[in-house]
Amino acid sequence: MYRRLKQRNSLTPTPKSHGGLSTGSGWGAKSNRKPVACGFTVIELLVAIGVAAILSAVAIFALQPAALLQESRDAKRLSELSDLNRAVGLFIADRSTASVGAAHTIYISVPDSSITPPETKSDCGALGLVPPTGWAYECKHPDDYRKVNGEGWMPINFESMSTGSPFATLPVDPRNDAAAGHYYAYVTGGSYALTGQMESAKYLQRVALADKGTDFTRLEFGSTQLWARASGLVGYFSLDRVFQGEDPNNPGFFFPMTEEASESGNIAAVIGSVNVVNGKVGGALDFSPAFSKYLRLMQTSPEISLALREHATIAGWFNWKSGTRSLLRDNTGIVPGQPANKFEEQNKGWLLLGINHVPQLIFRVADKTFPLNLQGQPLPGCLATRTCTCVGMRNNGYAAVCEPQTVANLQNSWHHYALVKKGAEITYYLDSKLVYRNDPAVDPVGNFASSCGPCWYVSRNGEDPFEAVSTLADEVRFYNRPFPASEIKAYYEITK
Repeated sequence: MYRRLKQRNSLTPTPKSHGGLSTGSGWGAKSNRKPVACGFTVIELLVAIGVAAILSAVAIFALQPAALLQESRDAKRLSELSDLNRAVGLFIADRSTASVGAAHTIYISVPDSSITPPETKSDCGALGLVPPTGWAYECKHPDDYRKVNGEGWMPINFESMSTGSPFATLPVDPRNDAAAGHYYAYVTGGSYALTGQMESAKYLQRVALADKGTDFTRLEFGSTQLWARASGLVGYFSLDRVFQGEDPNNPGFFFPMTEEASESGNIAAVIGSVNVVNGKVGGALDFSPAFSKYLRLMQTSPEISLALREHATIAGWFNWKSGTRSLLRDNTGIVPGQPANKFEEQNKGWLLLGINHVPQLIFRVADKTFPLNLQGQPLPGCLATRTCTCVGMRNNGYAAVCEPQTVANLQNSWHHYALVKKGAEITYYLDSKLVYRNDPAVDPVGNFASSCGPCWYVSRNGEDPFEAVSTLADEVRFYNRPFPASEIKAYYEITK
């Protein structure tokens, strides 16, 4: 056994050592093989960088940073307007006889840098704001607009409260951009209203549309009816349902009506058998087939007159099915007992949307009729002094040389139409996109008021029932102030 162990032990190699370093070729000997590389090749690095870039792009697209910023600003608006609303309530309870501002004045949070001392306020005209009829805007100097002593943009002296001011400085909109409509607004007169325009899809739907006010783009606190007047709303016809109502001008006479008698103070009378169908917001009225079916929009008070003149915004959703002539127009050209073509002879009045026999899309302001081009491309021969990138008129004396296009692509589908008049300037929007703007210096549009009583018609042209348009109509609105493009877009986005 000893011999076997000795032999076994003799088989174990013994490393040689020299100077404390192992040498030799035994198991413990140093290998002569080259080390294996552990890094990445250039191709591998490029592939890894490419994959990381793709994942980053996907992450950025999924997160939508622009939308997140909009939501962040809207969250701040909701918080600050809520705080302002509570503060106004506390002030009224604490200082019941103190001034809270002047009636028919719209106080906004945007300062006016054009104010020069000793003046401390302005009508915001330098900011491009045009107030509704009977109202005025008020802006403060940049040095004062955030003061809480009644000299800021809100005419309330919060410092006079027994508990002191709840704010060190007055909150203002995160963007505070008058042209875009992003500002806080305050109005008073028997009650008060505080509003701010939302900008993200999330807050437009969950906050602005859900607050039960008539302004779908703004969060409203206080009296929604007061803000409706301050916003210039003189007619709102949601066209969601039909019921029997009494004609205010003919007591005892009942006819089918829409619910707007209680919403805007105006009356929408339904003539003929009209069905209620699914619309863009709730229900819509179906005027098809068009024989002897139309809607008559009437005002009940001069304070909310539908006789629009210098400044106006008219908008609505329509789904044109068939037929020609007008989808929405005033009654100026309608002559009782005369056929519909009498309207073409007079060639005047308001026409938000019409389809002529070409067919072409047309609109009318005062005594000028404008055919629209919807191709969205520059057209040959457009004058350098006018906007012809999207639309134009025939060479008919109005200094326009663009050819209009047909409108077959609009048939049997919902579209939002908006006509804006700002003095002598007019703009027209289709699905929130600008398709026409005149040059007031070349072809100005004058002021023209419809003769009200009734004022406007949907799907009617005259006494001839065969000259009518089959269409669906929803969310028709009339304002006596011009909308900026941002507000047109906001209404379109929230109702589309």
